[in-house]
Amino acid sequence: MAVRCVKTIFSRITLCAGTMDNYIKVLERRQVGGGFNGPGITETFTLVSEFMGKIEVRNPTARFAGVGIEDGVTHIVYIPFDQTIYEMDNGKLFIEIERQKNRRFKLLSCSNLDEQDSYLALYCRETGFVDKEAAGA
Repeated sequence: MAVRCVKTIFSRITLCAGTMDNYIKVLERRQVGGGFNGPGITETFTLVSEFMGKIEVRNPTARFAGVGIEDGVTHIVYIPFDQTIYEMDNGKLFIEIERQKNRRFKLLSCSNLDEQDSYLALYCRETGFVDKEAAGA
């Protein structure tokens, strides 16, 4: 399938293979142990996929002690369409961007940009390397 160029709806960014200039990792979060209200929960991140993508900042990220405290979308990450990512439970997926060390983004939702399976828009919230919910524990 040939991937064509697509203009995004809100920001008018044109997405083509040549405009994807960030190395993106999609990770799945797993929490193990601890039982019911027990201590010792271990959080691990497993690589799901890697892509070249484009990043758009939607809202600046407010932080407290290095933890992102925003609830809404702070960044949109555009990647080539991937059926696995599109169908996964978004609450367990996180994004890391190679050029932006020590920054992690929780995937809130995703959409098939042109409904022709060319690109995905991943709507994310910056969490830092410690998520707000985890920091509150």
